[in-house]
Amino acid sequence: MEYAYAELLPAAGELAGAGSGVLSLGPVARYLADLAAALGRDDEAAVHQRSARAVAARVRAAG
Repeated sequence: MEYAYAELLPAAGELAGAGSGVLSLGPVARYLADLAAALGRDDEAAVHQRSARAVAARVRAAG
């Protein structure tokens, strides 16, 4: 889990999915929040949850 967290962290403000935009799995920060919680990093999980909501709101506003 530590490895996955570290690898996803640089993409925290992005959407997960295919680069073409045809497929989106939602904000990467959502998955970072889950990983942080599983690793016992509750404060970091909360930050990632807020970030995920902000990314989702930007996407909705742009669409």
